[in-house]
Amino acid sequence: MSAYEGHQRPGDTVPQQDDHEALIAEEGPAVVDAQLAATSDHAAIADLASPGGSYVQAEAVAARDKINEILDVLRDAGLIPSA
Repeated sequence: MSAYEGHQRPGDTVPQQDDHEALIAEEGPAVVDAQLAATSDHAAIADLASPGGSYVQAEAVAARDKINEILDVLRDAGLIPSA
């Protein structure tokens, strides 16, 4: 325990900064996990398969579908505007 723990230090910019820092360290990870879980209801997006040696329309469609899934997750998270 430092001599300043729980007290305002000269460099502190927030009243009761130690208490704020302790709360963030204690509660922060759970809050972040909860927000990430609530951000999207989509399942995990699997990696796209390696393309074949020649053009196959099914590969282009699969790539388009993956891109659309990624866009849906980004929209759900509010990171990009809705289309």
